[in-house]
Amino acid sequence: MKDFSKYFTSKNVYNAILHIVLLVLAFEVVLLAKQNREMKNGLSVQRPEVIAVGDSFSMDDLVPLSDDFKLEATAHRLFFIFTTTRPYCEKNVENWKRIVELTEQGNEMIAGISLDAPDSTRQYASEHDLNYPIGYPNDITGFKETNKLNGVPITILVGESGVAEKVWLGVLTEENIEEVVAAVTQYKPMIQSMNGGQ
Repeated sequence: MKDFSKYFTSKNVYNAILHIVLLVLAFEVVLLAKQNREMKNGLSVQRPEVIAVGDSFSMDDLVPLSDDFKLEATAHRLFFIFTTTRPYCEKNVENWKRIVELTEQGNEMIAGISLDAPDSTRQYASEHDLNYPIGYPNDITGFKETNKLNGVPITILVGESGVAEKVWLGVLTEENIEEVVAAVTQYKPMIQSMNGGQ
């Protein structure tokens, strides 16, 4: 019989244990890398949906903040959707006021929709001298979810069937303003005839 005791020296035992530990660690690294890759592949970034052309837009829950907010005034409506606290909405205020002036539509076709409480919206409208009627939803969260209003400001042209015909997300550029004005003035003759040619 062979004498194996010479193989069990402290140096050899130490080396054997070290090799086993290294193999276990290498195996762990491979498993963790595989698990990490699977997790990354399984995770898709869940960005909330945002309203787009062709989506329906429900106005059922809207309440007038002022007497001049009329939803039945025209078949096509242009809405400025905002909150009173977002700096990007504030950057769009002058753009929206300019659109109203350029299209000469006033409350015939254009309105703002605030996603904030009526009191803060009234104060905001007064501070910014808004030249268009404003409404707000009774159920802000439900209105945002129903209409996919994730992120403001949004400028949206809604057609007679309640479907978004054009959508501009974020702060409007000069080119966007021209597009909005062109889209609104396209319906101006129809709106005037609906209101008795005024």
